[in-house]
Amino acid sequence: MLPSKDNQPMPFETSRDMLNKLVIDYGVFFEEYHFLFEENVKSRFYNNAYITSLLPVLRQFDITLLKYLRTYMSNTSFPTIWSMVLYFSQNHALEGTLENALTMNLQLQIRKISITITEFKNLFKDTKESAQLIKGRNRMRLSRILQRISHVYLYKYLYLEHQSHLLFEWDAKEFLSVLTQLSWALDYKDESCLFVLKHLLFRVNDFTNNKHEKLKHLFQRISNLNEGLCATARPEKIIKDDWLIDYTYDTLCDWLQLTQRDYQSLCESHQNNKWLLYIWSKLVSLSMSNLIANDCEYFILEQLNKWMVTIQHEKYQDTDPLTVTFVYSVFESLIYKQIKSLILLPNIQTIISYIMDAGNANSRWITSKNMVEEFVETVKQLIRNVLLLEGANTTYRQLSKPSIIYCFIQYVDFKTILSRAEPLNYKFPLTAPHINMIMDKHNPSDIDVSTIESEEDFVRFIKQTNVWLD
Repeated sequence: MLPSKDNQPMPFETSRDMLNKLVIDYGVFFEEYHFLFEENVKSRFYNNAYITSLLPVLRQFDITLLKYLRTYMSNTSFPTIWSMVLYFSQNHALEGTLENALTMNLQLQIRKISITITEFKNLFKDTKESAQLIKGRNRMRLSRILQRISHVYLYKYLYLEHQSHLLFEWDAKEFLSVLTQLSWALDYKDESCLFVLKHLLFRVNDFTNNKHEKLKHLFQRISNLNEGLCATARPEKIIKDDWLIDYTYDTLCDWLQLTQRDYQSLCESHQNNKWLLYIWSKLVSLSMSNLIANDCEYFILEQLNKWMVTIQHEKYQDTDPLTVTFVYSVFESLIYKQIKSLILLPNIQTIISYIMDAGNANSRWITSKNMVEEFVETVKQLIRNVLLLEGANTTYRQLSKPSIIYCFIQYVDFKTILSRAEPLNYKFPLTAPHINMIMDKHNPSDIDVSTIESEEDFVRFIKQTNVWLD
C-alpha cells in the first residue's frame, strides 16, 4: 500500500497477502494505516482500482469502512467519487453493507458541498455511458444509491436553494431514463423513491402555465416511462393527490376551456396505460370537488352536459375510458349525492343517456355500478309514485319545471305501472254546481292515463295533476 518503485500504489491484493503472511490483525492494521491513507488521498495518490479493491476488505469492519469512506470523500471531488462508485459497480459485488455505507457518505457530501446542476447532470451522463458495463446484480443497488443521492440533491436544490425554475423537463426525462436503465424499482414505502418520482415526473418546468398543456405534457412523460416500471407498480400506491395540484381544474371555466382538440389528444395518447387512467380518475375526482366549492351543482351539471356535446364525446364507446371515467365521476360527485332531492337536479339528458348506455353495455371501466343501480331504481320508484298519484304535492309542482326525472322517462314501463292503478283515482271528485258557483271554479277534467307512452304524455299528465292541485 506504500508507493512502489514506479510511484504507483501497490495493489491491495498484494498488501493483503503480505498481511496474511505476517499474521497481522486487519482491524489493528487499518486503525494505524488510516493516517497514511488520508495523506495519500489528499495527494491524489490512489486510483479507482486501488480504492475499489480496498473497500471489500473494509466491509468486514463497519466502523472502519465508514471512517475510510468519510476520509476519502472529504478529500476527493464529487465527480471523482462517483467515477469510483461506477468503477466498483463494474468490477466488484455491490453488497448491502457497502451500498448503505456509500449511500450515507454520498448523501453527507451532497449536503456539505456545493454541486451545480450541470455537475449533477454529468453524474447521470457518466452513469448512462457506463450502464452497459455494470454487473447485472449491481444494477438495482446502484439505482437505489442514485435515487437516494438524487433525493438529497433535489431537496437541497429545489427547497433550500429555491432553484426549481432551473430543473427543466428534458433534464428530468434524462434522469428518469438513467434510473430505469439501471433496473430501478418503485417502492411505495420508500420516501426517497416517492420524492424523486414526484419531482422528476410531476413537478418539472415544462414552460407553460396552461393546465391543458401541462396535462398533455404529463401524459407524454408517463407514456415515455419504461413499461416494466409501470407494470410492476400500482399507481394508487405510488401517486399522491398533492402531486396532481398543478393539473387539477379549479373552476368550471377550466373544464369548459378544455377544447375538443385537446381532449381528443388525451384520449389518443393514454393507450390504456394504467398509470394514466388512474391519474385521470384522480384528476377528475379532485376537480369535481373544486367545482362544487365554487358553483352550485345545478349550474355545473347543465354546463358539463353541454360540454360533452361540444367535445363530441356524448356517445358511449368502450374504447373511451377517459369519458366513462369523467361521466361516472360526475355521477358520484354531483348526482348521486343529491339522491334525496334528485327531483331538483336539471335535465341532463346527455350525461344520463351516457350512464345508462355504459351500464347496459356492462362497461369494464365502471367502478360504481351498485350506486348507479340504486339511483336508477330510486328515480323509477319516484316516477311510479307520481303516476299512481302517491307523490307529495310539492313533487308535482317541481316536475312542472325541467328535472333530471325526465331523463329516465324512456326507461320506464308505463303500461305495467298503470295496469296496477285504480281507475277511480284519476276521476276528479264531483262537487255540486252551487258549490262551484260559490267558489267560482269548475270541476277539472279527469286525468287520462290510457295513452301515457312518452315524455310528452308524461308532461301532459303532470299538467293535469297540477290543475287538480290548484
